[in-house]
Amino acid sequence: MAISSTMTVTTNNWLVIFFIGITVVVAISPTSSPHPHKRITTKLINETCQQSQFVETCIDGLSSSIKSNTTEMMTLIEIAVEVALNKADKVANHITHLLEKSHYPDMEQCLSDCSESYEDVIAQLNDCDGEIDFESDGPSQTKTEVIEFIDAALSDVTTCENGCKSDAENGDILTSQNDEVRRYCTIVKDIVNLNP
Repeated sequence: MAISSTMTVTTNNWLVIFFIGITVVVAISPTSSPHPHKRITTKLINETCQQSQFVETCIDGLSSSIKSNTTEMMTLIEIAVEVALNKADKVANHITHLLEKSHYPDMEQCLSDCSESYEDVIAQLNDCDGEIDFESDGPSQTKTEVIEFIDAALSDVTTCENGCKSDAENGDILTSQNDEVRRYCTIVKDIVNLNP
């Protein structure tokens, strides 16, 4: 009987040690795939963003993608467009929310115009995304088209901003959002211009 209880205690001790060991290994082991919100900054992102007008914004935006561990410039351009598109979508949703809630009845025309402008921004960025494969039409033709789409998107953001400035009290209602979209569109253009 004494041997049996000693074996039970020894077995229980080994089980406890085993489970503690497994817990520690799991806790310190790296995950097999990066968490989508984990910042991964590669050499390509760092080198590319150093040549952008908005270095930190570029690094933060591109590093936030699950595809950010790329070594391909085309993928980096795709990421930049996706980030700009995501920011534009958020602004469009914010404008819709402001229009629905009628927080700013005096700004209804401005917000309505901005809603249309952001539909165009999103369309331009989607068109840009479809043109990224530089090899299909030849690099210079596609690069020119992508830059034209980005310039059109930037123009639409400026149209929204200028349309709201006439209201002295709430004219800056979308300024910070417009500035953010403008920065990310400019980053796309900066990266595309780095591509030969």
